[in-house]
Amino acid sequence: MDTATLQRTLLLRELETAQPPNPLWTAPDRAWATRAAREAGALEGEAFIAERTRVAWQRLGPRWPAGERSILGALPAVWVWAAAALGLLLGLSLDALGGARHINLLAPPLWGVVAWNLLVYLGLLALAFAPHRSQGLAQRLGGWWAQRASGAGLGRAAAAALVQAVRPMAAARVGQAMHLGAAALGLGLVIGLYWRGLVWNYSVTWESTFLSADAVAATLGWLLAPASALSGLALPDAAGFAALRQSPQSAALWIHLFALTLAGAVIVPRLLLAAFSGWRARHFSRHAPLDVSQPYFRQLLQAGPRRVSGWWVWAHGVAPAPALLALLQMQLATVWGPGVPAQWAPACTAGNEDDFDPNMGAAPKGFTAVACVDMAATPEVQAQGRWLSTLHGEHAPALLWVDASAFMQRFGHLPQRIEERRKAWRAFAALHHLPCVFSDEDAEAALAASSAPL
Repeated sequence: MDTATLQRTLLLRELETAQPPNPLWTAPDRAWATRAAREAGALEGEAFIAERTRVAWQRLGPRWPAGERSILGALPAVWVWAAAALGLLLGLSLDALGGARHINLLAPPLWGVVAWNLLVYLGLLALAFAPHRSQGLAQRLGGWWAQRASGAGLGRAAAAALVQAVRPMAAARVGQAMHLGAAALGLGLVIGLYWRGLVWNYSVTWESTFLSADAVAATLGWLLAPASALSGLALPDAAGFAALRQSPQSAALWIHLFALTLAGAVIVPRLLLAAFSGWRARHFSRHAPLDVSQPYFRQLLQAGPRRVSGWWVWAHGVAPAPALLALLQMQLATVWGPGVPAQWAPACTAGNEDDFDPNMGAAPKGFTAVACVDMAATPEVQAQGRWLSTLHGEHAPALLWVDASAFMQRFGHLPQRIEERRKAWRAFAALHHLPCVFSDEDAEAALAASSAPL
């Protein structure tokens, strides 16, 4: 899942879990998005969630422009190249040799640039072994993203979730800009070295209160050894450094060595780090992690492409009848498609819960069990609850279906009583972790609004 889709998924979760429900995204909207995603093909896992988000945003985007604006992107590519241009200009403007025409080999400004980069490499190495510190840096770095996300009217938790989703990609992109800028700075310094060497005559010497010629030869021999080996330019020995202190010489040799040192210590490593950071940014932008173990996403995954071969209907307090079975098939066909057969399991009459034995009837292979109850009955723990407790293992129902036909005929003129009974049955279903569908409502919307997964 790419980063933008992940953020839209998190925004959609914010709307679908809001209490009270957000009018921007209703239960019918939620049901429509789920149905459309299922119809897109046999998608599973994150692919199904991503497709559902894509479909949902076609309807939600025009309604919620602030939500779309809150989608956080990475640092634009133009800023990455702007960092490189700024680094190059800064390198060209700095005098890596110092302002005077006589260069002190122990104190040119470029040693500060080399030392700073070596400290950066040590810091990156330390962060690689202490990732929690890098997360803290990234969190502070993403502060303005959180403010932007909060501007969409999101709660603090939702804004933090958006920042968390984009943080790995953004941190990698910022790292790419910093590394590319540092490499360009080194390149600008090298160009400046040769440019100044062409138009001015530099000479080199060294000065030190505490170091002898032997110590200077050892120090510079160690610092410039890679450049010397790479170029084939030999460094003076201790006697040569002693003579250099008394009589300055042309800086041509040293400019070549300084340029190679900058290339090896700054330009090449930083370019490699910039390339690696760019790869990480692209990887995170295309493969943003989604924690599907969260209850919300588990429910979405279970609402994915249906694999129901048929319905095995356990009935309590309901007289099994062909017409009632046809009604159940017709209603659930809006969710699982037509042609899914259903048949009655052994029924349990009210008051006979203790004598009921679900092993009297075995469901056909691949069938999904449904618990069917009468809305006219009052849900009771000692009645329907005890009956459901006997239906476990392979007999356990995946759905509570409430036949509302008789109750509606009798009390259709009393909406308050109807609503009270609906609440009672929904609470009963939630207590047993079952989605609840009434025979007179939209099954898709009811399942989408249910807190229990199916």
